[in-house]
Amino acid sequence: MKKRSQFSLVYLLGAITLVALVLGDIARGLHQHGRQEAALQAISPRENFSVRYENRPLMFLPLVRWSAFRTPERLSLYQMPTADVLEKYLLTLIDLECLECNGPPGISLQRSIGTDRMTDAHLKVIQQLPRLKTINIFAARITDQGLALFHEQGNHRLQWLSISDCPQLTSDGLAGLERFSQLKEITLIGLDLDDNVIEHLEDLPNIQTIKIWKCNVSLEAAQGLKEHYGEHVTISWSGYSHESQEELRWKGERSGSDSDRP
Repeated sequence: MKKRSQFSLVYLLGAITLVALVLGDIARGLHQHGRQEAALQAISPRENFSVRYENRPLMFLPLVRWSAFRTPERLSLYQMPTADVLEKYLLTLIDLECLECNGPPGISLQRSIGTDRMTDAHLKVIQQLPRLKTINIFAARITDQGLALFHEQGNHRLQWLSISDCPQLTSDGLAGLERFSQLKEITLIGLDLDDNVIEHLEDLPNIQTIKIWKCNVSLEAAQGLKEHYGEHVTISWSGYSHESQEELRWKGERSGSDSDRP
């Protein structure tokens, strides 16, 4: 009888502990969700960003996902806040995996260009996001020095990188890309590059797709990059004929399925 009582007491204490842990997890989840929603509103007015959420599981009940625990997973900013505001609030979004700065390349320039475009100071903040896998930089005022620092100190778990219409970037800014050893896809659009950029694209061990569109890189250089990687990488290129200014397109397909970009 005594042993049964002791067993019942242990069982009761265990149940109380489990309930306390679950309630504590719920409280932390609700608190984190509130902080993240407040951070999003502080970063930018609602009409200047879009966000995609993922329902966060309970720590002790991983199969239970509650919408009240949703956490921002993908954020598109159409107008950048100041770097100080971004530094104060962005790092609250610890689960953010995809960030589009000034929106995807298809968005109109009229909506993106302004005095509040992305700069090196913004990039210095963004590189601290611990789970960032995808970044899309569009119509930004970042420089070679800022991008080089991003390569050196940034999150090396990055898998998808897109840079479009950034007039201050040159081929020198892409030196150090090999530090992103998990990079699967890189897209370069409308940049003032040259054939020297090819050497910075040759040492990416997990790369699947490289897109070089209208970046003053020659077709011969793109074809040489394809020969370097062989059949395992897709190289997509577009440019203009120096003789006729006619737009040309070329694509060297890789074998197997396309990359699994989210």
